[in-house]
Amino acid sequence: MRLLERDSNGEFSLTKDIVNNLPAYAILSHTWGEDDQEVTFQDLTERSRKSKAGYQKIRFCGEQAARDGLRYFWVDTCCINKSDAAELQKSINSMFRWYKNAVKCYVYLSDVSIPDDKVKSHSKIDFESAFQTTKWFTRGWTLQELLAPSSVEFFSADYRRLGDKLSLERLIHERTGIPVEALHGYDPTKFSVDERVSWIAKRETKHEEDMAYSLLGIFGIYLPLIYGEGLENAFRRLREEINKSVKGHEFDKFPKFGIENQPKFTVPFVRDPKFVGREDIMQEITNRFEIQRSIALCGIGGIGKSQIAIEYCYTWKYRYPDSHVFWVHASTFDRFEQAFRDIAKETSIPGTEDPQNDTLTTVRDWLNKPENGSWLLVLDNADDLELFFELNPSATNPSHPLISNFLPRSANGFIITTTRDKRIGQRLTDREEEIMILPLASRDAEQLLRSKVPRLENANNEDIQILVDILGNIPLAITQAAAFIQENSMTIKTYIEELKASDSDLQDYLDENLPDPRRYPGSENSVTRTWKLSFDQIAKHFPRAANLLSLMVQLDRQAIPKALLKHRSDRSIEFNKAVGALQAYSLIRTEKGGSSFEVHRLIQLSTQRRLSLQQKQTEWQEKALELMVKKFPSGHYRTWQECESLLLHAKLVTKRNYVRKAVLLQRAKLLENIARYDESQGRLEAAYVQWKDVLQIRESKLGKKHPETLIAMNNLAGVLSGQGKYAESETINHQTLELLEDVLGKTHPETLTTMSNLALVLNSQGKYAEAETMNRQTLELKEEVLGKTHPETLTTMSNLAVVLNSQGKYAEAETMNRQTLELSEEVRGKTRPVTARVG
Repeated sequence: MRLLERDSNGEFSLTKDIVNNLPAYAILSHTWGEDDQEVTFQDLTERSRKSKAGYQKIRFCGEQAARDGLRYFWVDTCCINKSDAAELQKSINSMFRWYKNAVKCYVYLSDVSIPDDKVKSHSKIDFESAFQTTKWFTRGWTLQELLAPSSVEFFSADYRRLGDKLSLERLIHERTGIPVEALHGYDPTKFSVDERVSWIAKRETKHEEDMAYSLLGIFGIYLPLIYGEGLENAFRRLREEINKSVKGHEFDKFPKFGIENQPKFTVPFVRDPKFVGREDIMQEITNRFEIQRSIALCGIGGIGKSQIAIEYCYTWKYRYPDSHVFWVHASTFDRFEQAFRDIAKETSIPGTEDPQNDTLTTVRDWLNKPENGSWLLVLDNADDLELFFELNPSATNPSHPLISNFLPRSANGFIITTTRDKRIGQRLTDREEEIMILPLASRDAEQLLRSKVPRLENANNEDIQILVDILGNIPLAITQAAAFIQENSMTIKTYIEELKASDSDLQDYLDENLPDPRRYPGSENSVTRTWKLSFDQIAKHFPRAANLLSLMVQLDRQAIPKALLKHRSDRSIEFNKAVGALQAYSLIRTEKGGSSFEVHRLIQLSTQRRLSLQQKQTEWQEKALELMVKKFPSGHYRTWQECESLLLHAKLVTKRNYVRKAVLLQRAKLLENIARYDESQGRLEAAYVQWKDVLQIRESKLGKKHPETLIAMNNLAGVLSGQGKYAESETINHQTLELLEDVLGKTHPETLTTMSNLALVLNSQGKYAEAETMNRQTLELKEEVLGKTHPETLTTMSNLAVVLNSQGKYAEAETMNRQTLELSEEVRGKTRPVTARVG
């Protein structure tokens, strides 16, 4: 393939014929003018090109490519030596692939011109009519030029951008009859042979045989060109070759699903209809997936990594509708674990409903099995290196397993990781080069701003350029600025003046310089400057919204339930106005379904920083703790669903360092409920850590003999027993029993319960004689205090029978069991036998 290379002076020249390692390039699609006015291969070699009319569109292609950061471009009129029959035949057979591999395809519509007065009058009808009647849609070769590239942009005769094939999909579909699905991503397996042939029926070519030859790439086949054979013979050879190759079609590479295994799509965000630019990144992801199974999108927060991943998920869904698409939040281990539980639930993986099973390993193994189909998995916000890899090999008892151990490796799956730390990206892709996400190209940044603020259509272009430059061309910053301008009906110039006047007081890692040598040195704080202006404005005009955000940033930033934030005393209109203000400034985002919210990580951190500067961070941390104490349930069976929805938020607020006694006791209360829920779900290690923390707080603030302290000791001993740590459990049970006897007395129900628990622990260690003694003492006291027929008494009798049986005292055990059964039937009936259990 021979390309045109544009130098720094704007001049261009032909490269040599490149066989391997093609550089990124743009490509031109157009309709030919008069043959003697098109610039040919010979014109370029003889440097007689500028006098011809066709030179202007070649120059435009080079300039547009340069604006998109591309040095190379390709134009069919002059990059093929048509006097060489072998080269011409090879080029025509390669044409579809060349268009497909292009980063950008520019369609120059020489017969579409939109006068300024029509543009200013917003004449939609005039534009649509002009676009749909262009002769470009009547030419045979332009069919593959429309379908093959992932990015196709249309330009008028005066080189004004009209849109791309996605934004103009309705008009293109109406004009050509080509399904919208094919415009989103051409997959030949989705369309029959006859349907694809029909797309060219109303088109024409200069040579009749080209009606067939222009379909070669559409069907992924190759034919020798025989000009003069006629239309009928050309189509006959085409159909014969199609029949030979249809089974081995290169696109048919994913297994099909049966009704019982429909593909799942768990992306929690709707597609952004105003997503702009990034065509080169989207194409790069596709290209990488041809040679590797895992890729990483790396860059600073707010640069658009997640948005690119979301857009690619929807693109993938259209290309491969039989493939699963899974979205996994990886900002914390808890979030990662929750996402895998969601996958297990969504796909109904057997066994994962049992809390005792290892869900992470089960889901990983399920993804690795080819029979479960193809999939794309997005690992989003993978920013903490310690969550994925062991940084200190000598450390013992890590707080959680490593996420990297649970990531699938399969020939039927692909992974996209978004991360701010490229070290994570490199490790997760086996040291393959990461895809760095840089700020938007200036033109795309300006388009994004205009799409967010429609009334800017006639704004001063220079002011728009200055603003997006100040904002660093960062998508999140532009979106926030647009919301501020729209909300306050400001002019661009006024907003720029206010933005330049504000001081940047947000530091630490929000002050990191963007690693891009093409940026001006003074633009590194653009994101924080934008956020500070938004925060100040909201605090001034929407105090309820400012308070709401101050509370939300203390919680886990994702899946914040709407019901958690709305107080009973809140008027719906006031709450909705506060939420609306935060959404207008893009400080929060409604997650799919509208019942929960998400706060961007950098917004969360910068808001916390702002509260610290105002000496209000501790106040809001305590308010968030108080809220979770009120909202997080007891952990009993009927509250499990609510517990699961609040678990990440509850765990986060307990991790902070509180000082005041009353607040510390609130923290202990919340930890107690979390521990009960974790224990019910089989997460005994987590429950152990939490009960230990509760005990430490209550011992230091209430004293060792306080009833709540003793309850914590009892539960800690129970968790240790559940983990099989019987010796430790026995020690704590002994300590608890001694304190209970001293504080509450030997006959108090809590004392008796601890005696029963101690007896069970002794039995579990094989200390049968001691267990027998403890059970007999407990039984004697329970009969005295509760009566012989009380359920707790019967339980102790049953436990004693078990201990006797373990010692081989079968006659005594039988006697005790018979007595227990007789009393049990008397009290409960014959259908409810008593079994041994912890008292």
